[in-house]
Amino acid sequence: MSTIRVHAPLDFSHVLRSVVTRIVWEINLLSESFAEAKKMARASDERFPFAES
Repeated sequence: MSTIRVHAPLDFSHVLRSVVTRIVWEINLLSESFAEAKKMARASDERFPFAES
């Protein structure tokens, strides 16, 4: 029991760190794809000036 009590906080912090890393990675990925989509939309607006945005 004592070993579980000792190792639990370490395991929890490791899980928490991996979850936070995953969330940050997802946010970075989303912001990159959003910037890419905005860039593509701007390019298509220049190609088709009559298209409504």
